[in-house]
Amino acid sequence: MRNTLETKTLDQLHDALVSYNSYMCEIPETFPILSEYLHGLSESEFCRAFAKLEKSMIDLYTYLTDYPESIGLTVRDKKTGEWKIQSSQHISCVKKLLYVLGKHGTNNGDCLHISMNDLMNAYMTYYPNSSVELSDTVKEFEKEKQDKFFTSKHMQMVFDCLAKFGFTFDGLDASETQVIEVRYPDNPAVLTVLHSFAQAKICRISFGFDFTKCNYRVFAHPTYGKLPLQDLYSYQLLSEKNKAFLLKLNAELEKIGTTYGECEGGWYNGTLPCDYNYKNKVRILQNMENGLLPHVVLRFGKKAERMAAFIESMPEEYKGLVQKCRGCRKGECDHRIPVTADGKTQMICNVAWWYFPPEEKAIPYIVAAYRIS
Repeated sequence: MRNTLETKTLDQLHDALVSYNSYMCEIPETFPILSEYLHGLSESEFCRAFAKLEKSMIDLYTYLTDYPESIGLTVRDKKTGEWKIQSSQHISCVKKLLYVLGKHGTNNGDCLHISMNDLMNAYMTYYPNSSVELSDTVKEFEKEKQDKFFTSKHMQMVFDCLAKFGFTFDGLDASETQVIEVRYPDNPAVLTVLHSFAQAKICRISFGFDFTKCNYRVFAHPTYGKLPLQDLYSYQLLSEKNKAFLLKLNAELEKIGTTYGECEGGWYNGTLPCDYNYKNKVRILQNMENGLLPHVVLRFGKKAERMAAFIESMPEEYKGLVQKCRGCRKGECDHRIPVTADGKTQMICNVAWWYFPPEEKAIPYIVAAYRIS
């Protein structure tokens, strides 16, 4: 399953744009905010401004659903006059530009200042990321490449689109722009909120969920902190049954010294899959259509007796859960070893994933597999 949305046809583009407004966070009137995020705002001002920021995002992508040409997502074919996909543009461009302005701009109360050089370097670094984890290190690009990128990625159109939804930009039209000043006249606090939101480490690591879906829960944790499992927005989208399972599994894995990894997977055609990764030994895949699916990789080396003992310890319905690796499927696997369990000998791949059901009775076997892999 890919992390990027398919946008090869106009219908796919439409569905992808609609998905950007799917599963947006329901922001309460008040929520916990650490003082490091407030920057002079009261908690009530901050909460209202954050809700306003989310509304602007939703309104903007609703508009793009009807007018994708406004930021260069579509263009008329010169021969037929019909609309077609403009492959040089991507639907994430608006939210990535907002992220750059918030992350790399200097907050001066009612204005964000950002140098054009910083903006271009960051935006050009983040733009091609197909995964939801944005780059940690910003690359440096020459002025000539920046100018070419600005034109080819239709950045003026993206700025113009943001201007339709409350943002203003001073300095962008100057012949040699050095610094851009960003304002939001209707509610200047929106800029403070945007700046604070983009600073949170989780919003770089989980751009596809916690930033783009406006997860207010990040503000209850330090800027460089790690969100607890139950505050990740992807967790909030689980069913109550799967929440209970994941919390229980997470607690059991914490007892043996491991916690979920910080990188969450992205969205796919609106179905929002997500990986909770435990050192690449246990991965929990979330999918809005198919629920929750724990994967466990069992690496036993060449010690078949370890695998045999593990298989024999499991209930009958779990013994056939192992999947073939890519090499197995091609008949080229060097990792298959003979394992004799329950009086039967079978060839089992030493690097394949086992798929357990998300039920409490599976947890001891998932943990056991983690310990011996």
